[in-house]
Amino acid sequence: MTLAIRNSLQKLLDSEQRARDRDDRMEAVRLAGEFHVALADIAGNAVIARLIREIVDRTFLVIFMYQAPSPGACVQAEHSSLLKAIGEGDAKGAAQSMLQHIESIESRMSLKERAEPSVDLTRAFTGIVDWKA
Repeated sequence: MTLAIRNSLQKLLDSEQRARDRDDRMEAVRLAGEFHVALADIAGNAVIARLIREIVDRTFLVIFMYQAPSPGACVQAEHSSLLKAIGEGDAKGAAQSMLQHIESIESRMSLKERAEPSVDLTRAFTGIVDWKA
């Protein structure tokens, strides 16, 4: 991974953390998705990149609506750990970091039915991002 690519990914993580710091969950979730899409693009496999875009698009609203509020530091640490492993060329470490990240997301989900959504659905659906397709 080149220094320019690493810096670009780090800028995404920094932007995501700033969104969390100001309690803008929708922007933080959007930027987290953008981070994953950028990683997929860097991998250079068009099929995987397309699949990741589809997964991110489909999970954006679910994560935003059902993820229990969590400290931003946890999410930041998960993404930073993943970026560090990739930057070091540690495929096994990156795979382990990604698995832990997915399990962590799953553990923060609260899938109980809500009487009324606490989400502005118009904003949420317009927040589904153009992933630089």
